[in-house]
Amino acid sequence: MKNDGEILATLDALKASVVVLEAKAADEEAMAALGALKANVAALEGLLRPPPPRRQIRDERPLTTYPIQPLVDTAPSREEAQRLRAIVLDRFPQLQPPDGVNEERSLDAFCAALSYVGSKRRAEKPNSKYALSWFLQECRQWLQGRSISVDVTGKDFIAAVVAAGDVKFVVGDRLLGTVWEFGLEAHGVRKGEGLDAWRNVLNGQLLRPVAPRFRVPSSQSSITI
Repeated sequence: MKNDGEILATLDALKASVVVLEAKAADEEAMAALGALKANVAALEGLLRPPPPRRQIRDERPLTTYPIQPLVDTAPSREEAQRLRAIVLDRFPQLQPPDGVNEERSLDAFCAALSYVGSKRRAEKPNSKYALSWFLQECRQWLQGRSISVDVTGKDFIAAVVAAGDVKFVVGDRLLGTVWEFGLEAHGVRKGEGLDAWRNVLNGQLLRPVAPRFRVPSSQSSITI
């Protein structure tokens, strides 16, 4: 009696012959030989011992389940965003939109900018390497990538930075020769710490502006809001 190894070797040889004959089977003699080979293959396959049944391992340990924790929405509601914006504009009236601008549009833009600011990593100090125009362009691209069709202006963006409650900033002032600077990292995504610092602003606790490190000549203070 052949063992399984010998049977498998013979099967491989027979199957190779079947492939060759199938390619050349053009007459009755070749077809007969092919049929005989296939019969031998089937007979040998019947001699192989079936594989042992797979052992079923049953885990008798008690199953521990944990309740799904609800996601905490740290973004302000529209009513809270409206109050935030009013607080910031009262403190910095120069951020008021021009006359005739739709109030709902301005609120939409403020909320959109606040979402972008909330996604950015905070820097330890205002970032003088990236101007308002750079952050504003990136904000618009970020919103576009999320199919948010809102035209965010420089004033909307600055108001959102102040409203975030945890972003250090330098106030831009042409008369003093300073430009707006923001404590935001240019790259990287915020992980989730302190996402509700805007609540401090609702309670009247706005961050104080950081004193500029040097005076910028008025000829370089070209960014308007």
